[in-house]
Amino acid sequence: MSKFNKAFGNCQGPLDFPMRDNDAKALEAKLDTGEFERIRIQKAGFEYFIEGEHADVSIINDGSLDKDGEVVDPDSLNFEKYQKNPTVSYNHNYEIPPVGKSIWQKKVNGCWKAKTVYTDKPNDYPNDQVWFPDSIFHMIKSGTMRGKSVGGAASWREPTQEDADRLGFKLDKAKRITKSVDIWEYSVCPIGVNGNTVVELVSKGLEVPSWFAEEFPEIKQYINANKEKIVEIPIIKSFTTIQDFKSAHEALKNQKVKELQEQIPQIVENTFKRLLGQVC
Repeated sequence: MSKFNKAFGNCQGPLDFPMRDNDAKALEAKLDTGEFERIRIQKAGFEYFIEGEHADVSIINDGSLDKDGEVVDPDSLNFEKYQKNPTVSYNHNYEIPPVGKSIWQKKVNGCWKAKTVYTDKPNDYPNDQVWFPDSIFHMIKSGTMRGKSVGGAASWREPTQEDADRLGFKLDKAKRITKSVDIWEYSVCPIGVNGNTVVELVSKGLEVPSWFAEEFPEIKQYINANKEKIVEIPIIKSFTTIQDFKSAHEALKNQKVKELQEQIPQIVENTFKRLLGQVC
């Protein structure tokens, strides 16, 4: 990280994101024990937004088994370190100012939830320029920015049957479960944009919302250019049954959607860089 916004801290910490000097030293000492390692928990956990407060509430951990066979035990999470400076970044990008602050993190019915308040636009901010936190909040309300990511340092242990019964996963599928997790960072992530949400606009042939089209013309252009490739059913004469045709067409459509999913993340990232005045 060549540079970072001072709102996140005054030095680059041992996990490569900015922290306050004393916190960085404490984390480095913990990592030196060899028991802890870096962890990031990402899930599409948006729950609801609060219009009057320019805020949202998200589920950031529910103790479920992930695709790698790991379980982050909700009872093992500790937000005490993060609460000293509860800034919320966009996609762990620390070169730009925070998009908001997380004013609380609570465990509710076994799940960790957090409330994020997005930074209001200053009164003297030019009306003809995009205020980035507003764009993020638009994305959240529309359902295209559903991702949240928390990160920190974790130690692990072998899962037990008691863990499986308590958290509802299959013991034979789990490789390890967290013993202790110190949370140091929290970020809004375009997981929804990078996956099914924007692709759904394409595959269903829907129109892009006007506010979305104005602020993200690159994505609108890409969707419009690819709608017919996904929606249009090709004329194929080599099948003897309707079922064979439908199966082949479904496979073709899934392949096209996969191709879109592989391209959209970079387009989204370039769009945000443009909004932030960065060179793509």
